[in-house]
Amino acid sequence: MPSQISQVPAISPVSIKERTGSINTAEIISVLKGELTALHIKQAFSTEVAEEITTNFIGSSGLRERKDGVPGQYVGASHYRKDAATYFADAENARPYV
Repeated sequence: MPSQISQVPAISPVSIKERTGSINTAEIISVLKGELTALHIKQAFSTEVAEEITTNFIGSSGLRERKDGVPGQYVGASHYRKDAATYFADAENARPYV
């Protein structure tokens, strides 16, 4: 009788990196590759740049409320619970706002 091997998917450990300072492209790539679960960088922008980003976000004509049960707003396209074709179509429609 052949032995049965568990087909339980492997779950990677959660790896969160938090620090203060400028943005490092290598760390962002680590998130995209799945090597880091999350990256939180405090004070990555000057106060002036952060205020400009906030002003642009709040004033964007592309600002949308999330409608998936999660409180929040976004500009652009959200991939949450969408197939690739739907997400890419949403991204194309959001192009003028990002």
